[in-house]
Amino acid sequence: MYRSTITKTLLLAGIAAAGMAALASKPMQS
Repeated sequence: MYRSTITKTLLLAGIAAAGMAALASKPMQS
């Protein structure tokens, strides 16, 4: 139970970090 919760949190954090990186890189590219 704890392991799945940690995995979900890490996945959500990774997706959020990837999304923020994409948003931050878009203005720089254009």
